[in-house]
Amino acid sequence: MVNLALRATTHVAAWFVWHAVHVSLLDDLDAPAPPHLDADVRAA
Repeated sequence: MVNLALRATTHVAAWFVWHAVHVSLLDDLDAPAPPHLDADVRAA
Protein backbone atom coordinates (compact mmCIF):
# COMPACT_ATOMS: atom_id res chain seq x y z
CA MET A 1 0.00 0.00 0.00
CA VAL A 2 2.83 2.40 0.83
CA ASN A 3 4.55 1.41 -2.42
CA LEU A 4 1.46 2.37 -4.41
CA ALA A 5 1.22 5.74 -2.66
CA LEU A 6 4.91 6.47 -3.27
CA ARG A 7 4.66 5.57 -6.95
CA ALA A 8 1.65 7.85 -7.39
CA THR A 9 3.35 10.68 -5.52
CA THR A 10 6.59 10.41 -7.49
CA HIS A 11 4.64 10.24 -10.74
CA VAL A 12 2.83 13.48 -9.94
CA ALA A 13 6.07 15.11 -8.79
CA ALA A 14 7.83 14.06 -12.00
CA TRP A 15 4.94 15.45 -14.04
CA PHE A 16 5.22 18.81 -12.28
CA VAL A 17 9.00 18.93 -12.78
CA TRP A 18 8.64 17.93 -16.46
CA HIS A 19 6.25 20.80 -17.13
CA ALA A 20 8.05 23.27 -14.89
CA VAL A 21 11.24 23.02 -16.96
CA HIS A 22 9.19 23.29 -20.19
CA VAL A 23 10.48 20.08 -21.73
CA SER A 24 8.93 19.48 -25.13
CA LEU A 25 9.74 16.53 -27.32
CA LEU A 26 8.03 18.26 -30.24
CA ASP A 27 10.54 21.12 -30.19
CA ASP A 28 13.26 18.68 -31.27
CA LEU A 29 11.40 17.72 -34.45
CA ASP A 30 11.68 19.56 -37.74
CA ALA A 31 8.58 21.49 -38.71
CA PRO A 32 6.71 19.71 -41.52
CA ALA A 33 6.40 21.46 -44.85
CA PRO A 34 2.96 22.82 -45.71
CA PRO A 35 0.99 20.41 -47.94
CA HIS A 36 0.98 22.74 -50.94
CA LEU A 37 4.79 22.90 -50.94
CA ASP A 38 5.00 19.11 -50.79
CA ALA A 39 2.74 18.82 -53.86
CA ASP A 40 4.89 21.33 -55.78
CA VAL A 41 8.03 19.29 -55.11
CA ARG A 42 6.38 16.08 -56.39
CA ALA A 43 5.08 17.85 -59.50
CA ALA A 44 8.52 19.21 -60.43
